[in-house]
Amino acid sequence: MYEISKEAFGSFVSALRKEKGLTQKELAEQLYISNKAVSKWETGTTLPDTALLMPLAEALGVTVTELLKCQRLTQEESRQSEELVKTVIQLSEGGLQKYRPDRWKRGIQLLLSAIIGALEIWLMLLYGYTWDELSVALLTMMVLMALFGTYFCVFAKERLPDYYDSNRVSAFADGFLRMNIPGVYFNNSNWPYIVRAMQLWAMIGLAGCPALYFLCRKLFPGFVTYGWTYVMPLITLGGMFLPVVVVGRKYEFAPDTPRPAYSGRQDRIIFGVTAVLILSLALFPALGGLWSSGSGSRVGWHESKTLESWNAGYSYFQGYRQRSVNVQGDPTTLHAELRTEAGAFTLRVTDQQGALLYEERFTGSATVDVPIPGKVQVRVTGEKAKGSFSIGW
Repeated sequence: MYEISKEAFGSFVSALRKEKGLTQKELAEQLYISNKAVSKWETGTTLPDTALLMPLAEALGVTVTELLKCQRLTQEESRQSEELVKTVIQLSEGGLQKYRPDRWKRGIQLLLSAIIGALEIWLMLLYGYTWDELSVALLTMMVLMALFGTYFCVFAKERLPDYYDSNRVSAFADGFLRMNIPGVYFNNSNWPYIVRAMQLWAMIGLAGCPALYFLCRKLFPGFVTYGWTYVMPLITLGGMFLPVVVVGRKYEFAPDTPRPAYSGRQDRIIFGVTAVLILSLALFPALGGLWSSGSGSRVGWHESKTLESWNAGYSYFQGYRQRSVNVQGDPTTLHAELRTEAGAFTLRVTDQQGALLYEERFTGSATVDVPIPGKVQVRVTGEKAKGSFSIGW
C-alpha cells in the first residue's frame, strides 16, 4: 500500500507555493480554508482532506498525481494515471451526490410552484397587463428563483466534504453556484437547513411573486412603477441570503458541540432596515404628487415632473401614464400642449371621486385649457404614439 510522507508532501507544497509567488494566506484564500491549515501541511503535521486535492493541485499548477507522489512527472507518466486518481478521489468523498429519496419530490414541488406562477402571469395578461410590462417586472426574479431552486431541490449535495467541518469556510462553490457569505461558516450541521431554506425561498417566490406584484399594482401603482425596480433585488437577493444567514448561524454547531449564545440582533436590524426601505418606497407616491404610474410599452422616452408641471416625450408609446396634479387643491386651469408625429394621444381628466371632467383624443398638435376644481387625476393614453406632451396648472 502506497503511503504519502507528510514531510515530503509538505516540502513539495511549500516549494510549489513559493514558485507561484503565493503566501500561505493567499493559497488558503483560493481554497477557502484557514492559513493555519496550509501551515500544518507544509510543516508535515497533517495532510489535506481528500476533497481538497484537486483544487490544491490546480492552484499549484501540477496534477493530482504529481501532488500525491510529491515530485514532478513527465507528461506521459502524469497523463496515464491522472484520470484514475481523480476518479478514486471523487469516489472517496463519501457519496456527496448520493441519491436522496426526496430529490424528485422537491423537484416536482418546484415545478408546481413555477406552474402556479405562470398561471398567475397568464391571468394578469388576460386582465389587461402587457407582456412587456410583466417581463421587465418579473422575468429576472422568476429566472433566478428557477435556477437556484432547481439546484437546491434536485442537484444539491447531501453533505459537504469533511474539510468544511474541520475548517471555518464561509464560501461554497459547486458548478454554476457560488456562495460567499461572511460570518456564516458552512458545515454539515447547518447545510441541510440551508438547503431547505433555499428550497422554500424558490418555491414561495415562484408561486408568490406574481401575486405580490399584482397586489402592489392595485394598492400602490406609483410605487410599482418607480419603486419596484429597487424592491425587486431586495425581494430576490434578500429573500435568498437572509434565510441562509439566519439558519446558517443558528445551526452552525453540531448538537453535541458547545454553542455560544446566539443573538438575532443583526438579523433583526437587517429585516428592520429592509422593511423601512420598502415602506418608504410604498409611501413615496403619496408625497407631493410627484409620482406617475401606468402600463404599456415606451421606447425612447423622457419624463419630468414638478408640483406645477408634467412633461414627457416618446419615440413610441402604447399604453397610458397618469398622475395626481394640483395637490394644493385650489381651483385653477389645466393647460395642456400635445404634439404627435404618429399615432394619437388621449387626454382624460377626472376629479378625486372619479367623475369625468374632460376627455378628448388628439392627432397632430393641439392646445387645450381645462378648468379644474382642485386636485384631479390626469391620464394620457398613447396609441402607438410618437410625440410629446406638456401639462401645467
